[in-house]
Amino acid sequence: MRVIARKLTENEPQDVQWWIAWADATRRAESVEAARLILVAALEGLDHAGPHCDLACYKCRLGNVQAAKDCLKKCFDIDPSWRIIALESEDFKPLWESP
Repeated sequence: MRVIARKLTENEPQDVQWWIAWADATRRAESVEAARLILVAALEGLDHAGPHCDLACYKCRLGNVQAAKDCLKKCFDIDPSWRIIALESEDFKPLWESP
């Protein structure tokens, strides 16, 4: 999946789903840090809530709760409806438990 998603991203860089799929496959096959770098690159050309939400998740997994909060704020500024997704995600449990 990682190879296919990367190729799709190269062919259709404006399609945010390919970036997210590539990052997710990379997270599973390689590391959270490698996936984070893909999403950072995606944000250079896209203004979409999804990569910010996934970046928040990755930063949370890496133990950087404040950076995760900052990413979620950007996500919610772009599209407030993502609040529901974030509230329902177990990946953000460390955020909800922090002051």
